[in-house]
Amino acid sequence: LIIIMKGLILASLLVVAVSASILGEHEAKFHEFKLKHKKTYKDPAEETKRFAIFKDNLRAIESHNALYEQGLVSYKQGINQFADVTAEEFKTRL
Repeated sequence: LIIIMKGLILASLLVVAVSASILGEHEAKFHEFKLKHKKTYKDPAEETKRFAIFKDNLRAIESHNALYEQGLVSYKQGINQFADVTAEEFKTRL
């Protein structure tokens, strides 16, 4: 029983470490995005919202580019000035 508990604790710590690493990577990319595109937000709540949208868009970009690497789509996607807006917001801007 003690061995099982130690294994569960170790597995939990590993999940936390990997999650923190990914979050740190996303935060770094968001910071780089904000600097490159001169993005500022009216308050911390708006920045939190935009970061969540950015992460969702980043995951979609990464998924699409994995398909590109497999030869399943013909183009790559990347982060641009619209990476912090939803598809609906993008449509209303055009």
